[in-house]
Amino acid sequence: MLTRAQLDALVARREAGRPAQVVEVAALDADGWARLAAAGQRIYCDGGILDVDAGELVIVELAPGVSARDLQALVAPTLKVRHDVVEISLVEAAAPRQD
Repeated sequence: MLTRAQLDALVARREAGRPAQVVEVAALDADGWARLAAAGQRIYCDGGILDVDAGELVIVELAPGVSARDLQALVAPTLKVRHDVVEISLVEAAAPRQD
């Protein structure tokens, strides 16, 4: 699972000011996931990265050591799995240095 600092680093590097949701999987119930899906924004969670496609949550990347099955076990709605799912690079998820 990814830490909040790793998630924040990924969002900062990848989204460049575009809206994105950052959540902890355990913090959401079915209604919370439904609200996120309705917002239509990319979701960064400790288990991976999800896109919203036609109101459905789609796994696009997984945290190191987390399988699609592992993530599904933690999330209330049924997740779709994109055919080209990759593992998130821990190098990219490293928090930027604070000088």
